[in-house]
Amino acid sequence: MKKKLSKSVSVLITSIIVLFLLPGDSLRLLSMYLRHYGLSENIIRYFSRMPASELFLMLISIFFIVLIIISIIKILILSYKLGANRSTGGTARPAAKVFAKPVAVSAARHVTEEAINCSHSTGKAKYLEQIDGYLKTGLIDRAEYNALKTRYERLNIPDDYHG
Repeated sequence: MKKKLSKSVSVLITSIIVLFLLPGDSLRLLSMYLRHYGLSENIIRYFSRMPASELFLMLISIFFIVLIIISIIKILILSYKLGANRSTGGTARPAAKVFAKPVAVSAARHVTEEAINCSHSTGKAKYLEQIDGYLKTGLIDRAEYNALKTRYERLNIPDDYHG
């Protein structure tokens, strides 16, 4: 969100700079048109009488003015969202609260629970299953598999993971 905000600010600043770097006639022509005609249906008749260079400058001016207005609106919206995000503690998504479940602790005593019905491999079996998978996928060849298998069978790895 902060990247979008900084991008909008840079577009705003760039548009303002480009607008003021345009020849002075472009803004003067635009203000003169708006004073004389306003926003009416005469715009096509007015544009058809203008020389091409003046029309081009006027259209570029209008483009950058619209871009400035859009950038200001985006900045206001993004800064509002960032402010709302800060007030909620940085979590704008209500789905994040689903994972934060309270842990039930009895008032009489605190009990640490261990995993019930562990089904993962422990000790040597874990490593032997790994090298079986490596052999199947082709990461190791048969000679390397046999060497690793004899090494792992000699290791003294306790089977109790949780103790």
